[in-house]
Formats: sequence, structure tokens, C-alpha cells
Amino acid sequence: MSLSENSILEFKELLEKTYNVKVTKEYAEEAAENLLNFYRILLKVDKNQQVAKNGIPIHKQTHHRSSTKRITSKT
Repeated sequence: MSLSENSILEFKELLEKTYNVKVTKEYAEEAAENLLNFYRILLKVDKNQQVAKNGIPIHKQTHHRSSTKRITSKT
């Protein structure tokens, strides 16, 4: 998934104002993509931890409660 031109330019401006440096649009785009990928990894780790802790994927807990019912055998 690529970032919009506007998002890249906003991130470039944010970097320049925050760190008082000049960066190229290409640098800002790469830095923004790296940051997004980092957060995607954190989100995936958190999701896996929630599944391990609760045994139910997060999306099923919040959106599909009826599909999370356990079926038990009658033996």
C-alpha cells in the first residue's frame, strides 16, 4: 500500500519542523513507509498476543460474537 502524495508531503513537513532539517521527498516517503511497517508489525504482534491470551481473534470478539461460540460434543 503506497502513501498519497499529500501524506508524504505532510510527513516531510513534520520531519523538517520537528528536527529542523531539510529532507527530500524520497527520504520522507521511505521514512513514512518504514514507520508504517513498524506499526503494522506491532499491531500483528499485539493481535497474536491477544489470540494467545484469549484464544479468540480480536476481530471475532468485537464483530462476530455469534461465531465465537464453542461447540461441545455430547458424549
